[in-house]
Amino acid sequence: MALVRIIILVVFSSFCNIILAQSVISGKITDHETGEIIIGANVYINNTTIGSPSNKDGQFSISNVPIGKQELVISFVGYETISYSFSSTQLPLKIDFKLKPNSKQLNEIVIKGGYKVVSNDPYYWNTFLRTFIGKTPFSDRCVIKNREDIELRLYERKGEVPVLNAVAKNPIIIVNQALGYVITYDLQFYEAKGFNRKFFGKAYFTELEHKQLSHSKIKLREAAYYGSITHFLRSLFHNTLEIEGFEVNSILRDLNPDKKRYLKLLDSEKIGDNKLRNFIINKDNSLFGDSSSHIRAVILKPDTDIISKDIVRVESLKSTDKNGQVILSSKDSLFSVIYKKPLANVIDRFSRNFRTRDGYVKSVFKLKSNVAYVVNPTVNSVNAGIGLEGFFSDFYNLSTMLPENFEPRKPKN
Repeated sequence: MALVRIIILVVFSSFCNIILAQSVISGKITDHETGEIIIGANVYINNTTIGSPSNKDGQFSISNVPIGKQELVISFVGYETISYSFSSTQLPLKIDFKLKPNSKQLNEIVIKGGYKVVSNDPYYWNTFLRTFIGKTPFSDRCVIKNREDIELRLYERKGEVPVLNAVAKNPIIIVNQALGYVITYDLQFYEAKGFNRKFFGKAYFTELEHKQLSHSKIKLREAAYYGSITHFLRSLFHNTLEIEGFEVNSILRDLNPDKKRYLKLLDSEKIGDNKLRNFIINKDNSLFGDSSSHIRAVILKPDTDIISKDIVRVESLKSTDKNGQVILSSKDSLFSVIYKKPLANVIDRFSRNFRTRDGYVKSVFKLKSNVAYVVNPTVNSVNAGIGLEGFFSDFYNLSTMLPENFEPRKPKN
């Protein structure tokens, strides 16, 4: 009997090893010009905690690769970042990478094309922090460790709203004490213009402390998850929107005629950037005299959203392409997303500006009409081209971002 148990154990162990080997991607990292091995390069699955540095032989091996379309990222100080897209169906996969020296020369582009460097200006640095790290219950406990690697560039053109861009010569290191992660973020694009901001990049999460997570830390991570854009997209993928507490309706947006007229007036070349900024942000009334407060209120007032009474069904938002990938696509472009379940207290206090009359959290989800977006079972990152407003927009940033392989605890029955 003992012999039988040993045989079963050996067979089971061998089976597990085969399964693990089938979910592995491996290879070698070298210098593109010299061929020398690169030790300690960051090699990871984008937006996850799954990764491994290249060893003394320049080799790496990553197991437990998530199901679906994935992106392998290879980065090292002084070299250009490489991104390699693949599907878990291709595994096991062995591929070598040659890194090229980084060609970013931040200090060379100072005033070219109307840019000026404003990295040391407290106003613009705080603008960057507010729109990149965010203004959430967790943002005060987030610290950027390598501020000197970030350059802020202000682009000003007469008659246009100023644009703030950010570039980084090395990945940005963010320590999130609240959620217990160190995020290595390779910033690909950042832009803040007026009341809008857009950024995307590659993220690698590591645990801040290499010990068992406290109950309070787990609760904070779950607080950041429930009701978030990640929670919504996962529910959409798994056809569980209603079960998870989401309701989706299409929106027809109507721009106030007075708002159109005033925006056209403010676009006039006669109004400079400084006057425009003072009028909107500093509430300077010298531009339009007694009418200034009224004009400013009209401009800042949200557009009228006519929300359909019909709930949007999952099948009208997603489908499967010829490669078996789940895609989001719709003839409509704007959707109201209501989250009807209770939020954690720490998030509930933050979300009061995003409530419906019934007290539910509201967001707006924007898709470009008839454009397909691939989503994974555990999708976390937001595709370029997908727009967010309301709770989703204000809550989606580095202070609330969770790794794609994060899973909340299963609720108790």
